Amino acid sequence: MPLLDGHPLGTDLSLLPSTSWAAALGVEPPFPIALLDLAPLAGPLSPSQLATMLSQAEQARYQAFRYPKRRQEWLGGRLAAKAAVAALLTADDAGREPAAPELVIANDPAGKPHLELPGLAQPVYLSISHSHGRAAALASLHPCGIDLQAGIPTVLRVKERFATPAEEAVLTEALGRQHAELLRLTMLWAAKEAIRKMVPVTPLPAFQDVVLTETRPVGSTHLLLFSTDKICHNAIHPLRVVAAIMNDFALAATALFVS
Repeated sequence: MPLLDGHPLGTDLSLLPSTSWAAALGVEPPFPIALLDLAPLAGPLSPSQLATMLSQAEQARYQAFRYPKRRQEWLGGRLAAKAAVAALLTADDAGREPAAPELVIANDPAGKPHLELPGLAQPVYLSISHSHGRAAALASLHPCGIDLQAGIPTVLRVKERFATPAEEAVLTEALGRQHAELLRLTMLWAAKEAIRKMVPVTPLPAFQDVVLTETRPVGSTHLLLFSTDKICHNAIHPLRVVAAIMNDFALAATALFVS
């Protein structure tokens, strides 16, 4: 991967083959999704290491974190986002391979990540997630959302907060033979979180405002269809989310289209 060629972290970062995800969502590729193992980021990194990955402003932000776990998650999310952006720009503009420090990932007033890079022909949208030692990021030319969620027992204990009996029935009918209840519900949680990260509205819709109506198999992934009236009046419905189970994690991604 050009972004981290020769860097020790390069072997721990990968791009998910996501062309089929784009097709299921109706998005023109590229639709790069980057995954990163956070373990190599557990200890403090040297200034010279940080300089190969972060802008000066980002380096200052990294150093300002008081808690190592939060610093590790923040850095992992930024590196995954930079890899996704680099893949998007390289695919979209042949020959362009920006260095990691050029790709400044900042936050808007609502806390959503955005790219600061002069000279872009059109906006690049970002979404970042991390869970239990892994980070994921998505870059798109459309508003987008991604969520990575580990299948942990807490999901079962709080399922009434995000899953109705009708939604559980949809999941069981479609996925009952493939995945246990914990992973089915983790997939639903991740899908709804991906939608909440995508939407351009404040306040964010509640989990109960986004209702699963159908699930379809798409190769090794699943297309989840949701109804909601809390997004925007001209959004194309139903909302589509592609989700996959990866070992003990669920990964979900979506993009917003308006008519």
